[in-house]
Amino acid sequence: MSTLEQEILLDTNALLDSPDTIAAHIPKLSHSVSKLMDMLESDDFDLKSYCEVVEKDPTIAAQLISVANSAQYNPGGEEITDIKRAFSLLGSQGVKQHVLLAYIKGISTIRHAYFKAFGEKIWIHSDDTANICRDLAGIRGLDGETAFLIGLVHDIGKIVIFKLMIDAVRRFNPDEKLGSPVVKQLLSQKSMQLSVLVATHWRMPTVVISAIRDLALADRQSSFSPLGQVLIYANFISEWRQILGAGLSSEVEFEREVMRLQLADDVRAYIMSAERRSASH
Repeated sequence: MSTLEQEILLDTNALLDSPDTIAAHIPKLSHSVSKLMDMLESDDFDLKSYCEVVEKDPTIAAQLISVANSAQYNPGGEEITDIKRAFSLLGSQGVKQHVLLAYIKGISTIRHAYFKAFGEKIWIHSDDTANICRDLAGIRGLDGETAFLIGLVHDIGKIVIFKLMIDAVRRFNPDEKLGSPVVKQLLSQKSMQLSVLVATHWRMPTVVISAIRDLALADRQSSFSPLGQVLIYANFISEWRQILGAGLSSEVEFEREVMRLQLADDVRAYIMSAERRSASH
């Protein structure tokens, strides 16, 4: 390991050993996002108060109105310009999804030349995993919107690690390379532990935290929550999509891996269906 790699591992371990300091190192939910999440979880939700918060955050307001005008939510094409109307079309779960979607996409934009590509890949993987989670949850009769949220936030630990990397690069030689396969494997494992800490700090629902923890422990346990199992499958499918898309492996190798893991029948059927849809396009 290079000096830089050793420093990054030390910083990561220090953070995991002192979870009470996580707040100083993780992306913070903006005040408006945090407040909106709390309001959507409240039993006495008040739409008027919610709209007042959204209207004070132009970024969130623009995102929700844009989504409300998409073909998915507004097939009739009637122009939506009002937050209340946008909320009625999206529903509370849809609003929650797209508020977090915009936020996570924003913090995945790492403004540092060396790591710019990594942030984009994390975002693509998180978005893809979220959609696969929703599909698989629907097949299994589970809550698709909660599954989407789980897929969306499951890799947030990687953002934390890349921010630690940026700090380390600034302290050491910026030209030093990060090429050790041991370091890559360790950071991949530790990123999932950090994702659990971040989800806990963000006060995500217990079912979300449990599912991410299941993925973090996937190699060490055999019993998982229903949505944890969905996340494990979705993460696997999305990672292989990126590998195949980058030309780093072949369809034959993917099929071998599917056989080796003995994926559930409904997951195999989903993969085959997705491949047929892709081939038809």
